[in-house]
Amino acid sequence: MSLPTPPAAPADIVLVSAPVPQPSGGWAEQLTRLVRWELFLAWRRRGMVITLGSLLFAGYALVQLFLWLSWMGLSQYPVQQHAITQFLSFPMSFSLSGEYFSEVGTLLLIVLAGALIGSEYSYGTHRLSLTRGVGRGQLLIAQVIALAILALVASGVMLLLGSVVGAFGGMALGESLTLSLMGLGELLGFWLAVALNAFAYSLIALWIGALARSVAAAIAGPLVYIFVEVVATGLLSVFRFTPNPDELSQFISKIPDYLLGSNTAEVIQLSGQSPYTLLTRTGQLGWTHALVVIAVYCALFIISAYMIFRGRDIQE
Repeated sequence: MSLPTPPAAPADIVLVSAPVPQPSGGWAEQLTRLVRWELFLAWRRRGMVITLGSLLFAGYALVQLFLWLSWMGLSQYPVQQHAITQFLSFPMSFSLSGEYFSEVGTLLLIVLAGALIGSEYSYGTHRLSLTRGVGRGQLLIAQVIALAILALVASGVMLLLGSVVGAFGGMALGESLTLSLMGLGELLGFWLAVALNAFAYSLIALWIGALARSVAAAIAGPLVYIFVEVVATGLLSVFRFTPNPDELSQFISKIPDYLLGSNTAEVIQLSGQSPYTLLTRTGQLGWTHALVVIAVYCALFIISAYMIFRGRDIQE
């Protein structure tokens, strides 16, 4: 007995492949949606955002508590007490909160950025966007813009808190200050400088996340870089005090001037000079040197991350 044979397919049936999905809207509209998506991913990590924010505010509260206890303990030393009073009132409280965010907030933002960037590679989130026609460069630009927004928002909240605390502290201590238009410009520039510092270091998380495709590497990499940078700056700066330095010693002593941290700190210092002296000027690099070096670092991180991302298979 012969086995039954399936019926032959009709000759007029033509197999048509489904069209490749394409994103709707123009390039700018697509980029805006991608940026919103990146920010939504950050909001989805509410547990991490709340935890990191709580650590940031708790540390700032401890700094304020220490200053108030120091102020009360110096009641018999009016000169020293007045120095503490300035940091408890506006605008020096604004400066204090900015310095605090540069030291602590930047580290916490790096942790958040590393978790966001690294998880997109670990969980294959990029595959969903790329298979729908989104360009790799477009996706990377969206991540960069999202990191910039996070840096601006986080630093802005911290500086606003410092302003409010300083306003109430100034009223309690009898300190008053008239805020001028030029003063507002300086405060705005100081905010942008503090946000630039956090953004530049978060780009390291972007670059390492693209390279290692790992949350742990995207978080730990920038932290290791900061540690090495701080140690190298301290060690190499010793050569500046070498008596009768030769050309090699002079070259080594100039290396810290081209590290990222030295230049972001210089921009922060320069942005807080006039009309309020928010920070005491200690740098010697200048606006042009600092901004050019920062721009070169940021461009290298973004371009190298794009080249790595572009050379990868879409299934990763």
